[in-house]
Amino acid sequence: MSKVSKWWNRLVQTGFERLEPYAGKLARTVLRGVWLSNGSCLPDQVQHQMAVTGKSVVDVCVLICGQEIRIYRIERDDELIDRLIELERRFWHYVEQDIQPPVDGTDSARQALRALYPHDSGNFIDLTDDLGLSTAFVGMVSLRAEIESKQEIAEHLKQQIQQRMGEASKATFRSGSVTWKRNKSGHRRFVVNVDQSNPSSVQQPISQSISQEVSGEHHD
Repeated sequence: MSKVSKWWNRLVQTGFERLEPYAGKLARTVLRGVWLSNGSCLPDQVQHQMAVTGKSVVDVCVLICGQEIRIYRIERDDELIDRLIELERRFWHYVEQDIQPPVDGTDSARQALRALYPHDSGNFIDLTDDLGLSTAFVGMVSLRAEIESKQEIAEHLKQQIQQRMGEASKATFRSGSVTWKRNKSGHRRFVVNVDQSNPSSVQQPISQSISQEVSGEHHD
């Protein structure tokens, strides 16, 4: 009997009104590894459902890539619920006052800005006297330069690993592993997997590698 059949039988036998809330989610291919791990990367929406219903657990049924079904039982997290309620209170204040909420650097804020301002007007605004935004501009430029520099270093380090792997599909290290396999489109995809049981073990080697790249040092 499949997991779905077992779940449905439990639903019928127990009675709808006595069961915990249920949530159904669709996971794209890019989320497959996240959903298959332990179900911990689930939306805050599930915790909000428990806050509204007063329930202590929610069963989340996930359809992965339209082929595989996984059911996760998520327990109530009162600390997270308290944070969500506070964020919702702040948001509702902006709604009542008809004030646009400040951006927070999240992907949802990026999408909101694109939806709000899909076109430019051709107008010019002078922000030279706005100390806060002038500081933000300098910080943005500095961070972009730093990110581009580290991206070049990261690419060089990746190429070193790929060159050593050759036609190998997987390589293991003290702090994790990488796979370099051919996908359905015919291209090899490079995936990094860090040992989550000891994430701190990867920090020192990364710092050493970056220092060696910057100084031009290489060790066999």
